[in-house]
Amino acid sequence: MKKKLKILMVEDSKDDALLIIRNISKESFEPEYERVETPETMEAALNSKKWDIILSDYNMPNFSGLDALKIFKKMDFKIPFIIISGTIGEELAIDTIRLGASDYIMKDNLARLVPSIKRGLQETRIKKERENAIKALTKSEDRLKSFMNSATELFSIWNSEINLVELNKAAIELFSPGAVKKDLIGKKMTDLIPSVKESGNLDKYLEVIKTGKPYYHEQITPPQLGSRNLAVKAFKVGKGLGMLTTDITARKLAEDKLRKSYTKLQKTLNGTINALASIVETNDPYTSGHQKRVAFLAIAISEELGLDENIIESVGTAAIIHDIGKINVPASILSKPGKLSDIEFSMIKTHSRTGYDIAKNIEFVLPIDKILLQHHERLDGSGYPDGIKGKDILLEAKILTVADVVEAMSTHRPYRPSLGIDKALEEISKGKGKIYDSKVVDACEVLFMKKDFNWDKM
Repeated sequence: MKKKLKILMVEDSKDDALLIIRNISKESFEPEYERVETPETMEAALNSKKWDIILSDYNMPNFSGLDALKIFKKMDFKIPFIIISGTIGEELAIDTIRLGASDYIMKDNLARLVPSIKRGLQETRIKKERENAIKALTKSEDRLKSFMNSATELFSIWNSEINLVELNKAAIELFSPGAVKKDLIGKKMTDLIPSVKESGNLDKYLEVIKTGKPYYHEQITPPQLGSRNLAVKAFKVGKGLGMLTTDITARKLAEDKLRKSYTKLQKTLNGTINALASIVETNDPYTSGHQKRVAFLAIAISEELGLDENIIESVGTAAIIHDIGKINVPASILSKPGKLSDIEFSMIKTHSRTGYDIAKNIEFVLPIDKILLQHHERLDGSGYPDGIKGKDILLEAKILTVADVVEAMSTHRPYRPSLGIDKALEEISKGKGKIYDSKVVDACEVLFMKKDFNWDKM
């Protein structure tokens, strides 16, 4: 496949330009070019587009190759500039090279042109890579020096033999409080950090020097150094090792305090959730335990699907209070033994929206309110309260839907006896992919048919 080549052609002859382009096209390039023949059009072209190479005639009525070269140098472009001329002496040719041209080609020897273009492009690429590498190295060295001078973190550099080469003031206070820097330089790491070998970190540091792959670990200093929590990042520096050590004692204490606070808050939230669940079951004794059984099954389905821990938690939390909205439905309707009228069923259907209204006022981290709102929606839009479809329904709500249907059908209700687990599984299988999510149904069937799921294990 030919490589595209954007050429700015400084040439007064259209015929010569076409001859040059045809010559280039025969080889491994697909040229795209623009021809200019005055200083103004050349500058405009250089400012308006990105070019790969400039090919310039030497002798033109209103412009010269040297003038074009001066514009090229003034605008500081890092691309090849090749002179192509029918009449140019050796001395002038050498002058063009000295002034910055990549090469010069005689028009009666265009066979040299494509090799010269390839060489020029390669040299430009190598030069650019070298410049970028020098810039990166200079920037890296400047950053390192600046960091060493200002860092409050502990910073040290070791040679390939793990002898100390450099360290900052903070590191001195860790390795040997009160010591003078010059007395520490050259010492072995095992002398300054006696535990480094038995902890296995010395071997890890040697591996960093060998492979260049950084190594991170945390450790606690000995009691004589204050039992501080330290985070250590070891990385390759030249042929040796750099170590950035941060005192994270305050962070660890804050994390421990936050963990205890979160545990206390979680207990309070769980108490609130269980209290809400109990309110519903007090109002509807016939469904006592229903929410807990649904939660047990919904969590098992989520685990079978291999979902994230946070999603499993949200499914369990939503399931344990999914019927909270029924506190607004009269107990006489909830426990009615016969068939419900249309009005009564309409009242039952309000519980999803009511549950959402209650849950949205509790600061759950997870979208519990939306799961409650959607747990009676169906894939085909036949559910309630909003009749949403497919991807608009949360996965958590789809899981809760299946768990709710299976539990409800397999247990006793005031208006009918238990239909049994076989009927429940038949129902979700029949609606698989139509009203119930296929993957959720598959996971539920695996639990009952292959993994001996049983609510007695609650």
